[in-house]
Amino acid sequence: MKYRRLWPRKRQADFFSRLSRLQENGFDLQTALELIQRSCPKWRPDLEMIMADLAKGKLLSESLARFVQQSIVDELTLVELHGQQQRFLKLLGQRERRHAQHVKKFWQLAAYPICLFGLILGMTAYFSMTLTQSDRLWSILIGGTSVVVGICLSLGCCVYFNWLNVLMRLPYIGKIWRLRFQAQLCFQIGCLLQGGIQLTDIFKYLQAHHHLLQSKSGKLINQAVVSALEQGLPLVGVLKCMPILPATVQTLFESGHPARQVGAELLVLAEDLNLTVEQKIELYLQLLQPLLFVLIGGCIVALYGEFILPTYQNFEERF
Repeated sequence: MKYRRLWPRKRQADFFSRLSRLQENGFDLQTALELIQRSCPKWRPDLEMIMADLAKGKLLSESLARFVQQSIVDELTLVELHGQQQRFLKLLGQRERRHAQHVKKFWQLAAYPICLFGLILGMTAYFSMTLTQSDRLWSILIGGTSVVVGICLSLGCCVYFNWLNVLMRLPYIGKIWRLRFQAQLCFQIGCLLQGGIQLTDIFKYLQAHHHLLQSKSGKLINQAVVSALEQGLPLVGVLKCMPILPATVQTLFESGHPARQVGAELLVLAEDLNLTVEQKIELYLQLLQPLLFVLIGGCIVALYGEFILPTYQNFEERF
């Protein structure tokens, strides 16, 4: 088994953005990688391994497999079927860069409230030991914190292992993952339609690359292709066999337009879905800090009612 050393998301975003820009300017893949190697000396060992694999006749998806997530490898493998590599690399670079920006903004917004919450826990522990023998509030805070940490760890595992079936069922954020997945499917199917790939060719390609059938996108595309073949439908018929896609996609299937035109409309729809995802993420990030401060405010009120107020009452009784 190959040794895997995943790049950070920011580095992945920089790599794919640089590679797509160089290819847009007319450089072939090997030359583009050499130019990136010169401009980023720290990346030299990894890029040398990638170029060595390419020189052996391996595909880009296989060469990057040890450095990027398996989901990206699966998407690159599908791209190699329809050949829209340059367009996908540009999209991927933008997507990974936005992801890195969102993570950075999340910690910028959440770091201060998290520190305050830690301070409240410390004060609660101190007051429990000095002011009163009751540890009721301390137990409640510890229990609540354990639940929140457990949920965050579970969500982190789902994101890391890309368990889409779980992520898309979550309240609120599940819709973001569903929209993002729909955008990926619309992009891939749109490129397949524009490329004029035959259903049988897609079926054979998916069967030859077994790891694609283990991903949710590859599995759904394979099921749709098989269903379209059984019903004798053309390539556009895969849209009818994928209920997970937005309802507007069904109107594209029923429009009777040529496959290339439907493919172009699907690519536009993918851009719209990505824009919707960005808007929802920005909205949730804007709501994050106020909600955390409301939670902290509730903890402070509870801390005052449990420890400080009884202490004042004891002073009044004594004097």
